[in-house]
Amino acid sequence: MTRTLPALLALTLTACTAPLAPGAPNPAPSQSTAATAVASPAASTTLPTCSLPVGLPTGGSAFIHVPTGNLEPANGPLASIPEIGGYYTQTYDWAVGKWVPVMPKDLAPDGSKYAYQNNERILKVVDVTTGVVTPIPGSAGWNLIATANDGVYVHTYSGHAGLWFLRYAGGDPAQVSPAGYSYTALGGGYAYAVVGKDDSTLLQVDLRTSLATKFADPPATVLGFDNAGVPVVGLASSLVLMPAPYQQKIVVPGQRPPGAVVGDAHGLWIPLNEGIFLATPDGRVTQVTPMAGQIQGTCR
Repeated sequence: MTRTLPALLALTLTACTAPLAPGAPNPAPSQSTAATAVASPAASTTLPTCSLPVGLPTGGSAFIHVPTGNLEPANGPLASIPEIGGYYTQTYDWAVGKWVPVMPKDLAPDGSKYAYQNNERILKVVDVTTGVVTPIPGSAGWNLIATANDGVYVHTYSGHAGLWFLRYAGGDPAQVSPAGYSYTALGGGYAYAVVGKDDSTLLQVDLRTSLATKFADPPATVLGFDNAGVPVVGLASSLVLMPAPYQQKIVVPGQRPPGAVVGDAHGLWIPLNEGIFLATPDGRVTQVTPMAGQIQGTCR
């Protein structure tokens, strides 16, 4: 049986923000003092019919069949990366129908490859179908931020500050976003970063123009993206969907998930201590199961 949380608030804040030069100090945002709060619809959400891959609190992986909540343990041994010590984490790759030993951000959008960094800090790409492992040329020392079909987004390497793109096939690294920031996430045509340890304000960097805009005051962490690439941000006292700088649509007030949020065509799958929940576009958050666990892929 599903359980719906108390009515949530859809909260919108407006702000005026200006682009920042790399490393420039962040002025305080101009923000309206008035906010409108609208109660979410009273009608309960009808859950979709699909299978959600999750990590079990006792270890291992399984599928939760929605809407029944029935649990189906994954068959076979856990997927692993032998050269970094075996089990790491799991994501279900629907494109090829198998588990892979990385987080969702490390799996290419088409599901054909995944990337990881070994103990020598060399990035490698794995063909999911064949299992063939190939070092990415010139990748030693880079930090993996996101995986594309033809390469990886990386940052922080001596002499190469900023956000860069490395192709699986090799070639010169291509800088896609400016130096001066510490990048943490990428989605929807934007990178998300902070300036440094002395200013942890979350910034949004446009990958087309390289312009950086103040996005959210600290503490703020990008925990995932919805199906359109809009970031889900964990703040001090809530989990919010942020379609624009300082514009907040509260998903779960007073909560900060212990793991990543995964978006798909059904909505946002959220792991909480009280169980796994689905936030749908109508503003409702409905419990799928009382079992706590990590989200390990989209629900299909």
